[in-house]
Amino acid sequence: APTTAQEDIYQIAERISTDMSVPQDIAMAALYSSFSGTGDEDRQIDEEAARSIVQSEVDAMARVPEDCPEVTQLVDEGFDAFFVRRSLAFSEMNVDNARAILMAD
Repeated sequence: APTTAQEDIYQIAERISTDMSVPQDIAMAALYSSFSGTGDEDRQIDEEAARSIVQSEVDAMARVPEDCPEVTQLVDEGFDAFFVRRSLAFSEMNVDNARAILMAD
């Protein structure tokens, strides 16, 4: 259920990040995606929706083995392993497209 923005969004993002073992910026993006309301006064954060968004990403990443050649290649190029697996999941294991996602972030 939506909650008012009384609780600091950064605290909520930190809690989601810790609970779900994801970087805090992933949790923050999911929280921003969960906002409802039309203005600052009635804006609400839906933590449950944000957690669902993060879980979808985690599930997609689970299909990308940490030690597959595509991950190794991009990590060797200097990209963070978490974000490499995420970008490969979004790009259906296409290294060039994953690299483009990584460079755009």
